[in-house]
Amino acid sequence: MSKIITDFQDKVLKALAGKIDDFYLVGGAALSLYYFHHRESQGLDFFTTSYNKKRVEEIVKFLSASLKRKADLVAEQPKKDMVRISVYTITINKEEGLKIDFAEDYIGLIKPPKSINGINIASLEDIYIKKICTIAGTSHEEDLTGRKISKGGRQSAKDFFDLYCLSHTFMMLSEFSFKFCDRLTREGIIRWFHSYGRLDIKTGLLELELKKAVDYRDMERHFKREIKAILEKEADLA
Repeated sequence: MSKIITDFQDKVLKALAGKIDDFYLVGGAALSLYYFHHRESQGLDFFTTSYNKKRVEEIVKFLSASLKRKADLVAEQPKKDMVRISVYTITINKEEGLKIDFAEDYIGLIKPPKSINGINIASLEDIYIKKICTIAGTSHEEDLTGRKISKGGRQSAKDFFDLYCLSHTFMMLSEFSFKFCDRLTREGIIRWFHSYGRLDIKTGLLELELKKAVDYRDMERHFKREIKAILEKEADLA
């Protein structure tokens, strides 16, 4: 990612400082900018437990005027029976823009966010659980026996790397999953590990701008141990 985008990210956060106390920064940007400094993030993700479309439009209008940049709505899900989200791109120049998501937090918070330089930042626990739900999926269906199983979930190199850093640096995935996740979510984690495309993840990791190179094989072995630990503990509880 070009320095132009990282510098513009900083300008956006400074412009919003003290102006969006009802939102908190999550995802890869929060993890990289305020905790691990492990990779470059190409966007900003703001969550809120009290989503309001007019409030989002108010924030974007203010931001556009403050930075003297055009803001375009590129995606939206406004229905109340689904997770509501508005995705904007703020123009930087003719070639580049910064993607900003404003989303409804359907999971809720484990810990209160902390304010850093006027921006609310989600806790590591909250970033972690949201990363897990992203890869494990949050929707469920019944199998042929009537048992609920998880489905969906995203498979991307950035989630893979972020989850590895959280598990390796903050709290082991197996430990976190039993402390904060239910059985269906743990099943989703196991399904994710067995189904993600290894080649796609390897290729995607090469495209990320990492602050320090990490061997894919080490990450794969780490997840393999953690999945084994989850399965063993599940067996003990059965």
